[in-house]
Formats: sequence, C-alpha cells, structure tokens
Amino acid sequence: MIAMPAYAQDGFIGASFGRVDVGPFDADSLGIHGATTINTGSGMRVLLDAAFSDSNDIDVQSLTGTGHLVWDSGNSAFGVFLGLANTDAGGGDSTTVAGGGEYAMFMDGGTLALSVGIGTNDDTDTDLFGGAAEYRIFASDNTRIDLNGALFRAESGGTDADGTSLGVAIEHLFNGGFSIGGSYNRLDIDDFGLEADVIQIVARFNFGGKSLRDRDRTGNTFNPLGGFAGALTLF
Repeated sequence: MIAMPAYAQDGFIGASFGRVDVGPFDADSLGIHGATTINTGSGMRVLLDAAFSDSNDIDVQSLTGTGHLVWDSGNSAFGVFLGLANTDAGGGDSTTVAGGGEYAMFMDGGTLALSVGIGTNDDTDTDLFGGAAEYRIFASDNTRIDLNGALFRAESGGTDADGTSLGVAIEHLFNGGFSIGGSYNRLDIDDFGLEADVIQIVARFNFGGKSLRDRDRTGNTFNPLGGFAGALTLF
C-alpha cells in the first residue's frame, strides 16, 4: 500500500490599482495577483505566486511568477525560490529569470524575513544580484504592517548600476476573508538617475480560513521573487 499525503491549500486572489511617478511623468496601472500554499504534511510546503499588471498610459505590461520550496522548523522557516519577470514595453519583450534563498524568523510581535537572489536577462544582457529584508508587525492577528528594504546591483555591457528600494505596507483582513491594503515604495538607481515612487492599493479574497498572522507563519511566508519583483521588472 502507498499512503498519499493529504494536501491542504490556502492563499489569496486579488486586484490592484497602482501609480508610478518617475521624474517628469506618472502612470496608472491595473493588475491581478494571487498566491497559494500546498502543504505536504512533512514540514515542507510549496508556495506559488503570480501577478499581472497593465498600464495603458505608457503601454507597459508586466508579468511575474515564482515558485518557493519552504521548510518549517518551529519558530523559523527557510526556502529557495525560482521565478521570472517579463516586461512588454511598446512591443519590446524582455524576461528576467531569478532565483535565491529565503529565511524567516517568527517572533511574538512580528516576523523578520530575509532573502538573497541573483537574476539574468538575456534579452538585455543584464545580470542582477541583491538582498532584501522585511519586518512585519502584527497589531492584531488580522492587521499587518510591513517595513521593507532592498539593495541590488545590475551589470549590463560593462556598466554597473546600484539601486535601493524602501517601502511600507499595511493590510487588514475582515470577517469573510476579504482584505484591503496599501503600500508605498521608493526606488532609486543613482547610476541611471532613476527615482520612482510607487503607490499601490489592493483588495483580496483570502481562502483557507487563516488569519493574516497564520498566513504569514504557515502559508505565504515569502514575497514574490524574493522581494525583488519591483526591481526585476525594470530590466
């Protein structure tokens, strides 16, 4: 007899409105996104996430997708991820493939999540690498505040560019599985003279019956593309 493990799934699906302010112009975008967790029952789980956004203002569409393999060890979790970020700007198509490692420490008042990753884009002959950190504060089981930052470097055709990202986000889950949230991120790439302010509002339906704290601890612990999704869609 072969015993098959029982698979349990939870996650969310949502829609977003975003605005990007880059130098002299700004652009609005609409998007959809989702994530799910598949628990194997052996201290290991698979996280899958995907997102698509479209901006008619600048004729840019972006698509990201990530798979994470995560091991839980009580008060912490560690994992590896592999994903892609595709950007279609005015008919020009560019895809970055990225991978790396992730670690999360669970504390009474919050979660500290760290990641490192590398990426490559053959279309633009660009290599990227960096690290990201996020501290998640739980004001209650269903109110979450995120403080995040990332450092990364892009190398293309003999030219190097260093970048930083800093941001804050909040999400609240209501009875019935519906949650709303918002975020602000500041992206700076000094070598390219690029400064971008990104504001996003999201609405989600959460399935699986978990609180935001439980979703963080036993569900979608890690961010899309290790926390580098915003930077990777630029290259």
